[in-house]
Amino acid sequence: MDAYHFYMIAGKPERAIELTRLFTPIFSKSRATELKAEGHVAWGENELRRAADLPESQARPLRRQARLQFRTSGQTYAKLAKLRVTTRDYPDAIWHSAESYLRGQAFDQAVS
Repeated sequence: MDAYHFYMIAGKPERAIELTRLFTPIFSKSRATELKAEGHVAWGENELRRAADLPESQARPLRRQARLQFRTSGQTYAKLAKLRVTTRDYPDAIWHSAESYLRGQAFDQAVS
């Protein structure tokens, strides 16, 4: 878990996401899925920050990558919601899923 947090703080969420595949023997599938979703959000936010001060031609692919990461986060939070359907955390997972889909401009997914 320390390595996951290290990579998140260091601005390398893609590495943190890779680690989540190793978490299920240690953490619940629900917690590992949540960490993976958070990693995709952080990755998308990193790409948007990188794009902010660049010329349009250089910023466009970074924003595209950010949208992809937000959509992936939306999918991952939707999986989390299915894992938590009978818990009090279900509404939060659904909310995060919809929010991530909106940030990824997957508007049809955000409402389904």
